[in-house]
Amino acid sequence: MLIDELKTLPESEQIRLLAESFPAHVLDYAADLRLANDGRAEESERRRSISALVTETVERAKTGRQRMIDDLERLNGYPSNPRKQSVTRPATPEETMNSTKEKFKLLTGKEV
Repeated sequence: MLIDELKTLPESEQIRLLAESFPAHVLDYAADLRLANDGRAEESERRRSISALVTETVERAKTGRQRMIDDLERLNGYPSNPRKQSVTRPATPEETMNSTKEKFKLLTGKEV
């Protein structure tokens, strides 16, 4: 019954729903099987090679982006992602006390 309802939708809507419902590798496998069953193995192979090229390009872009972020962090002396640990010198006791006083003032509105 759901298949019949799916077939009544426009093709773009069918593709969107399938993409949301299944992981990409499952859809790729299904497309390859369909092409192979239709006697279009060369088209299946071409599609698979394009998919591999796209995946490789995306991975290169990710690593290139991370390399650029790392370079900027090195130049600035601090990480752009505050959750990322950086190697810094330990705070002096005076810096620790000043930081604690600032936090106390922010929380209570009173100076120490």
